Amino acid sequence: MSAITFTIDFTGTPDDEDKLAALYRVRKYNEKQLSLEPPGTTLPTTPPAQLKASYLQLFADTVQTAHLSYAKQAAEDLNNRFTPAQLQSIKNNLTKRLDAGEDPDAIVTDTVAA
Repeated sequence: MSAITFTIDFTGTPDDEDKLAALYRVRKYNEKQLSLEPPGTTLPTTPPAQLKASYLQLFADTVQTAHLSYAKQAAEDLNNRFTPAQLQSIKNNLTKRLDAGEDPDAIVTDTVAA
């Protein structure tokens, strides 16, 4: 789970090529949404301010998806750094501490301080 979200913006005035790129991307997204059963929600392409907002939303969604993928990969990488026996030992030790009445927040704090 991630606690952050991304917001995207751009500076400058879009030229015709920029506008065409934005319109293309949003139209492709909308085509995909309309092909779903039932159809999904589409994004507005007019007026220009709405097209900009739609385009930026698609970028923000792409960055957020990438971030979540990286977080998942990092967690998997961490698991791959331990043998199955080591992971089981860690789980057993945590369970013992919890069963002994130790506060989960104290365990986390203890782990971070180590």
